[in-house]
Amino acid sequence: MKNSVLAVIALLSASLFAQDVPELYSAPVKKVQVGDKRMAYKVFGKGSPLLMIAGYGSPLESWDPYVVSALSKEFTVIVFDNRGIGRSTTSNATPSIELFAKDAADLVRTIGFEKVSVMGWSMGGYIAQEFALKYPELTGKLILLSTSCGGSESIPPSDEKISMLQNMGDPEVLLKVLFLTDWTLAHLEVAARFTGSSSQEESGDQRGISDQYTAAGSWSGTFERLKSIESETIIITGTDDIIVPAKNSLILAEAIENSWLVRLNNGRHGAIYQFPEKIAGLLIAFLK
Repeated sequence: MKNSVLAVIALLSASLFAQDVPELYSAPVKKVQVGDKRMAYKVFGKGSPLLMIAGYGSPLESWDPYVVSALSKEFTVIVFDNRGIGRSTTSNATPSIELFAKDAADLVRTIGFEKVSVMGWSMGGYIAQEFALKYPELTGKLILLSTSCGGSESIPPSDEKISMLQNMGDPEVLLKVLFLTDWTLAHLEVAARFTGSSSQEESGDQRGISDQYTAAGSWSGTFERLKSIESETIIITGTDDIIVPAKNSLILAEAIENSWLVRLNNGRHGAIYQFPEKIAGLLIAFLK
């Protein structure tokens, strides 16, 4: 079941790159040597630093442009390409979620930040949890968006939803995965960002994507360790997420002692694209 879910997320991730690159990302990419690889990143704004960890197969441009712009007016926003994705290189190290968290921590130290708040979306939420657990001295506040604790304790999509997701090459099916139909019809300009032609070959380095697939599939999750998270945490989920069912957010919220839970009514896995103003407002209030 887990491998089927990951394959579906790969298709979803590839679709996100059909959208036009927002003006916010026209600034030159910075690159820095981090251990045995070069990592690509960009920094916007000023104020307390926020590290944003993208999801499966997603380069730094996959974030919603409104959310990044709004946050950068209040904070120093750091977005980056995970190893092997976009413009970041990789190495021969065995891929794992823990390794990706180490990459993020090493990047933070290398570019000169002593502590950052951390936000992770989908698989990026796996990495963010490991970051907070393994590097508490680097972690300010924690934001978990459309994600789960992983492992056997997490709740996978139903078999019916998996069957639906297998046909995501059809734009109509893809939009049903991302958004409720009524919402899509009312926001055609947003829906148009996800229906252009794309492919996994265009969306990222194939080895990087394969490594992320391996890492996510072998991750044992954080369920038994969630109570050790020291950071104040906000968990945001869409009530109708069919990739990471909303019940996963309750598992996280019940286990992380200093946590807040926000459930966005009618939100699916694309909740950050559905409710950018609301999510940005929540995050600004939480991080201040």
